[in-house]
Amino acid sequence: MEAENEHCFRGVGRGYWHAIASGLRPTPERFAKSPDGWRLLLEKDTDGHAFQSGGIANASEYKLMVGRYYYRFISTRQYRTRGAESALSGRWWLRNEDVTVLRHLAEKWSESLAVVAGRALSIPSEWGDCAWLVRARLARPMRAWAGIGGAASAGISPANEARVPGNQPVVAGLHGLDPILQLFVPGDIHQAGRTQTSNGDPFRFVDHEQVLH
Repeated sequence: MEAENEHCFRGVGRGYWHAIASGLRPTPERFAKSPDGWRLLLEKDTDGHAFQSGGIANASEYKLMVGRYYYRFISTRQYRTRGAESALSGRWWLRNEDVTVLRHLAEKWSESLAVVAGRALSIPSEWGDCAWLVRARLARPMRAWAGIGGAASAGISPANEARVPGNQPVVAGLHGLDPILQLFVPGDIHQAGRTQTSNGDPFRFVDHEQVLH
């Protein structure tokens, strides 16, 4: 069965969603006509280069399995203002086996799962505290971009020479450990996990737990 977001991997949509998965930021206009066809427009950082922070390094295509559990971390703020089920509208997900690795690391280091997740997934504290973990089951076929999280800093590209390390630190994952695969599920999501082409929610809410202690 064809994935409901198959269109995101074809034509100009493929380049657009791959750019977002890679930590780039397309402008609101998205595309511009050029002599060679349509050109993707990207936001610029203060150094004149394309803004790039976080995302996936060397993203590759990945098929999500219907019936499997997938997970998302959400912040305290999102949980308080929108509730746990709001996680279903997000595009970034984790496999069960990768969450298991994070749990083992948290236990080994006597750290909260939220703290370990933030470091392992390259999530600057300004983006959220990963305080809640939401579990969902995939109910409809979907595809994703998959890979290891890239270096991230809040408000500025890690490679920008104007970045002040003391005020704008870079989070670059955990080195020397088994990599954690991050999944970016492209598509325009409107309600709780519902895409424009869907007759039902791709992800079905199962449960959630607080992981910041």
